[in-house]
Amino acid sequence: MIVSMISAAVVEDSSLPLLSSAVEEGESANFLASLPAQVESVALWEKTPTEMRGLSPRVQDEICRQFHAGEKVCVLAARFGRSSSTIRRVVMLTRLLQLRQLPIEWIDHPEFPKWGEAEHAEFLGSGPAATVCSGESPRNLPAYLACLYDVPLLTPQREVHLFRKMNYLLFLARQLQLSLNPEHPRIRTMDQLERYLAEAAVVRNEIIAANLRLVLPIAKRYMRPGWNFFELVSEGNMSLIRAVEKFDFARGYKFSTYAVWTIVKNFTRSITYENRYHGRFCTGFDEHLNTLAEEPIDPEEIEQVVLRSDDLIRKILGHLDPREYEVIIHRFGLSPDRECLTLKQIGQRIGVSKERVRQIESRALGKLRAEALTARRHHMEIACTID
Repeated sequence: MIVSMISAAVVEDSSLPLLSSAVEEGESANFLASLPAQVESVALWEKTPTEMRGLSPRVQDEICRQFHAGEKVCVLAARFGRSSSTIRRVVMLTRLLQLRQLPIEWIDHPEFPKWGEAEHAEFLGSGPAATVCSGESPRNLPAYLACLYDVPLLTPQREVHLFRKMNYLLFLARQLQLSLNPEHPRIRTMDQLERYLAEAAVVRNEIIAANLRLVLPIAKRYMRPGWNFFELVSEGNMSLIRAVEKFDFARGYKFSTYAVWTIVKNFTRSITYENRYHGRFCTGFDEHLNTLAEEPIDPEEIEQVVLRSDDLIRKILGHLDPREYEVIIHRFGLSPDRECLTLKQIGQRIGVSKERVRQIESRALGKLRAEALTARRHHMEIACTID
């Protein structure tokens, strides 16, 4: 965020002309081509000041980056061969463009536009200070989970005030964003817009911090063997953040009711996807591989395992005819070069169409599945005979 030093620099330089007087006729096609579609029609970018016409968008971004890093205006002017007023103007116009492009979303309320100075001061104040005591945290909790119980809970009055304040600040920020005049940018307006956004972020973080503990019992309920509990908590926290942004305080419901419903819905959707993923791609050797990762590995043993695997693959593929064999080894990277080819590439190699390769692949996989089932039944019959 650009601080007020820009304002001071503009005020101190009385020779800095107004932006509108410095604009001349003519367009900079390269400059316009680099802008997003939603601001191409803005008059600010349709006419480029004379002293900025040699600065590409990349150079302007670099000037702003170095300015935010703490570089002085006089140093930047000497480095880029421009006047101090040009450097200030580049920084100001870039800031204006960023603020105009910034997406601002809030839950609207029909009373927001009608509120006057009295309501403005009341709803932007600190509000009710009473909070519910959080109580003692359960024992033997990790540090992160224990610190959640140090944040006091919100009373219903405090909760409504914070949601109303957050959305009202975003509403005011949006009104200032729409009032930004590209031809006559006002530093004071941009500063006020950034203050509103910063205050809304503070209020939003207070709501989130007071409700983070809602995620813990829900994550514990959906915990499964082999899953990481903190990953579930992290995913639940993301759902909580989205719930804070979408909650409509004017309907009269408690936020916890809406947040729990949102978190549960997200967990249900994600767990269904995880079960489908693990059921499809689980190898069955995860625990064994995790155990091996903690033990020293002998290179000779690895080579023997690879040789046995190659022998087993050749034995299984021996049930296929030559064309099926060639399709399978090239399709799944079992050839010496270990390269997986597409259906079209395999078709060009063996002289058939892509659809014919798909049919051959499907038929070959069916043979391999049947052979695997036959081998499994054979081993089960042997085991029953031994018993």
